[in-house]
Amino acid sequence: MPDYRTLDYVRCRQFLESRSAGDDQIRNIKMFVDNWAALVLASETQNYIDHKRALDRLDALASRAAAERLQLLG
Repeated sequence: MPDYRTLDYVRCRQFLESRSAGDDQIRNIKMFVDNWAALVLASETQNYIDHKRALDRLDALASRAAAERLQLLG
């Protein structure tokens, strides 16, 4: 499942690299990028509840990060 939300991750990572690291306006983008690897690993578990929880968290973070990125691009 490594491709799940990969394009969102790449876009957010590139956007994050182009911004100041201390910028408070990119909090959700930074959170998504920072948590990406752990959440993808967690989603590969055999336990359905943990798998679903990781996918839901990825979806939530990706949605907030995408909205924040679009608002800043404006």
